[in-house]
Amino acid sequence: MVSALEETFGATGTLLRETKGEVVLVSRLRAALERLNPALPPEPNLV
Repeated sequence: MVSALEETFGATGTLLRETKGEVVLVSRLRAALERLNPALPPEPNLV
C-alpha cells in the first residue's frame, strides 16, 4: 500500500507518475491489458 502523503514523482517515483495530475498509471494499465488480452499484438512504442 502506498501513502499519498509520502508519494514521490518521476521515473523512479513511488507510482511511476510524473505529476499529481497524471491519474492513469500507464505502465500498470498496459501490464493489466496484456494479462487480460494475451492474444493481442504488442503496441508499438509511440514515444
